Amino acid sequence: MEKDEAMTIPTTLKESNKFNVLNTLPKVTHTLINLLNILPKVFELLMSVLLTSQQAILGNDNKKAETFAPAFS
Repeated sequence: MEKDEAMTIPTTLKESNKFNVLNTLPKVTHTLINLLNILPKVFELLMSVLLTSQQAILGNDNKKAETFAPAFS
């Protein structure tokens, strides 16, 4: 029976580095996907903070706020 390449124990430093990269690749990919899933929430929070600060500067006058940011009010 032939051994699977992923199951063999690396013998040289080059093989060891390749083995480590291949083993961590799914974790790295999963982390990147999680970060991409969080980005819209971060953007929404940032827009909320900016709108709140804009309304505070304008004295919470909604008509003035709509002229500057109609999509976010």
